[in-house]
Amino acid sequence: MDTGDGLLLFDAGNCGAEAMLIHSIWEMGFRPQDVKWIILSHGHVDHFGAAPFFRKMFGTKIYLGQPDAEMFRTAPEQSMIQESSSCMDMLFEADHEIEEGEILIFGNTSIQFYLVPGHTRGCISCFFNVTDGISVKRAGYYGGFGFNTLQKDFLLEIGDIKLEARKVYLNSIDKVISQKVDIFMGNHASNVNLLKKRQYMLEHPGKNPFLDSESWRNYLEQKKQELLDLEKSDNL
Repeated sequence: MDTGDGLLLFDAGNCGAEAMLIHSIWEMGFRPQDVKWIILSHGHVDHFGAAPFFRKMFGTKIYLGQPDAEMFRTAPEQSMIQESSSCMDMLFEADHEIEEGEILIFGNTSIQFYLVPGHTRGCISCFFNVTDGISVKRAGYYGGFGFNTLQKDFLLEIGDIKLEARKVYLNSIDKVISQKVDIFMGNHASNVNLLKKRQYMLEHPGKNPFLDSESWRNYLEQKKQELLDLEKSDNL
């Protein structure tokens, strides 16, 4: 995102994503060296993989939820949930550890942050205004929907014998589900049908399927129900 004072990147792909990200930034008409900040949705390697590269090459500042920054220090193996143990040496200290309710300024953009633990303890959700020069819309970003860290076997392995992380996940959704969101930003393409919507835009110039004031609430409600269904199946 162009903030008028540098580029802001949300997440940084898996380890090995450096060339892909740089090529994508060039393709969009920007320069990789102008990426001043990276906001990480959470502390799993498939989201922070290229962040250390950007910091080393361009001085990019890395922002991460405080509980996941603590996870890096005390339980780093949990950051490698995607079986990317070869990236273990890529763990880092964040330049800024995001706290609940913080409002941070990036160029011309003010972003409100909330911690939404569940997928990890330090998942973040954030909200900010964007404009096309004519109208102002509100974007919403949610930092982790996956159930791979909510499976019974995984939770028992890390000592969560009462499966409390599932309750935390549901409470986090309830915290932000009523936010007004015109543009829902997922941290995986599948969250928002990104590729399908992008293809629609190419086939229908002037139309923007990403402008959808219902998709935020609908998707969060869907994930709540899916987790409740998972709990039922575990109890059968």
